[in-house]
Amino acid sequence: MPKEKPKKEEIIEGEVIEDKIVVKKEEDKAIVPSAQNLLLLSDALHQSGMFPNVRSKFGALAIIEYGRELGLQPVIALQTMSVISGKICIEAKAMLAMAQKNGVKHEIIEKTKEGSRVQFTKPGSDPYTETFSIDDAEKLGFLKKDNWKMYPEEMCFWRCIAKGLRAYAPDAILGLYSREEMLDIGKSFNSKPEEKPKKKPESKTDKVKEEDKTKNIALEKETFIKEIQKDFKIRYGNNYDEEYRGFKEFLSEHQKEKKRNFVGKNEQGYWSLNRGKLEDLKLLALHLGFACKTYAEFKAKKKEKEEEDEVPF
Repeated sequence: MPKEKPKKEEIIEGEVIEDKIVVKKEEDKAIVPSAQNLLLLSDALHQSGMFPNVRSKFGALAIIEYGRELGLQPVIALQTMSVISGKICIEAKAMLAMAQKNGVKHEIIEKTKEGSRVQFTKPGSDPYTETFSIDDAEKLGFLKKDNWKMYPEEMCFWRCIAKGLRAYAPDAILGLYSREEMLDIGKSFNSKPEEKPKKKPESKTDKVKEEDKTKNIALEKETFIKEIQKDFKIRYGNNYDEEYRGFKEFLSEHQKEKKRNFVGKNEQGYWSLNRGKLEDLKLLALHLGFACKTYAEFKAKKKEKEEEDEVPF
């Protein structure tokens, strides 16, 4: 009689086998290194010197773990991801590759030294077009940097890609910011602002300089506010006034949670972007597509709640 094949031992989720922890995935079971082995791996890869953007073995561990959540192997994660200003970010090229795996397609409408325009599509959603111009980069102070001076076309294109994906497919990239963006601004739209050191008593000369600085800030604010208003007029047309007021009310609620200052009350008691902080207005203008998408979700939830609270006669 033929010998019976030995039965495969059943693997129980959470069981430790040869210093490895069994974890269950959607359809199969995979074995991943234990925390101790992950730390050893992170230390070895950090000491290899192949990843200069990683400053410590613990930074390497954070990137490897985050990369695993995204489906990236450790070496690929360390090659494409970095920790900047306490935030994990990823190269724009890798960001686009992740989105493509999730069904997002892109069409380059324009790609020149003056700027880029890209249309994004995905199953079940309307097309979405994002733009980023050299004028946008200049207003944000990026053109002083060597990479923008040398490669304006590529820098505008990949900034356009990152902005578009974050607004159109945040689920595909899990809200990540590109490495290029973080190097330029050091903060994300939702990041907590850094605390400023206490100032020393000002002299008369310092006060004059501070007044000039205040005037310059006011002029910069006006520039960004006009850009936001212009965008809103294009987006909402005849409903501009109503939507613009609603957007400022949304920002007043959003900034409480994110500890930002996009708007403030003016003398008449209305919400005004002129009362916001310059740095926050810069970030708002830079990620206006994402902000408008969040605003639309905010309106939908508010309307749903009002309908639930409505008492029938």
